Amino acid sequence: MTLAQIKDVCLPLNHHIVDENAEIEFLAFDSRNILIPQKTLFFAITTAKDDGHHYIQELWKLGVRNFIITQALAEFSHFSDTNFLQVENAITALQKIAAFHRKQFDYPVVGITGSNGKTIVKEWLSQMLAPEFHVVRNPNSYNSQIGVPLSLCKMPNGITLLFLRQEFPSPVKWKN
Repeated sequence: MTLAQIKDVCLPLNHHIVDENAEIEFLAFDSRNILIPQKTLFFAITTAKDDGHHYIQELWKLGVRNFIITQALAEFSHFSDTNFLQVENAITALQKIAAFHRKQFDYPVVGITGSNGKTIVKEWLSQMLAPEFHVVRNPNSYNSQIGVPLSLCKMPNGITLLFLRQEFPSPVKWKN
């Protein structure tokens, strides 16, 4: 995707765009996992324990020039060669990008839910179906409001089935 497409999907509150044609191939929220800085969009997510905005200068030094932020743009005005999209909620922006990306494909996505055994069932089913289908599954236990969108954004062309392990924020209670 290009930054212009991402801007159209996220509908930012404010933005500073130097290069709207910047190609985005990688989405990141962890400053330790940057593969190709020039093609990475970093989501500055604020949690109770940390704030992704604190890593922007370090990432800029590594070569990252595309950021989704929630703080005021004025705080980052000294990064004049950098693209910033200011949104209300960085996780929601990530989810919007994933939903847009998902709509580009028509193959089925299988979500596996429950209290226990999701990862093993995901692995087992993908191994069983692999001889007949080109299967992709989310890596490790990417099962959160961040992990599932990141997995969806890795959906490639040419596959026939995608497995996602999903853990819901609160367990579903069934009545007997």
